[in-house]
Amino acid sequence: MLGMYIKEFIAICTHLESESYPVKNDFIRIRREALDALLNKNKYETAQNKLKIWKALNWISTDERGLTKKIYDGETKKYYPHVLISVTVYQTLRDLTGGTKHITS
Repeated sequence: MLGMYIKEFIAICTHLESESYPVKNDFIRIRREALDALLNKNKYETAQNKLKIWKALNWISTDERGLTKKIYDGETKKYYPHVLISVTVYQTLRDLTGGTKHITS
């Protein structure tokens, strides 16, 4: 089962990299609803449970009691729930499974 989590994590990060999602302080930022849509493409587990596993494995950075961090959007002047995905974890897992491309901050 861990192999499925790793494969999906790498696939999502690779997709986010190709879509030029913002990277700040070694974390890819993505709004929760956008990530949920990606996680729901593979139905072996719910998006909520996948994020719980990612959090337990320290693959994402979140608020202490949740699965997101609220980040301020200066354009709309509102806070939105984001998931911060560790670039270091992504690169390590990708390298261990045979990938080579790297995200730069």
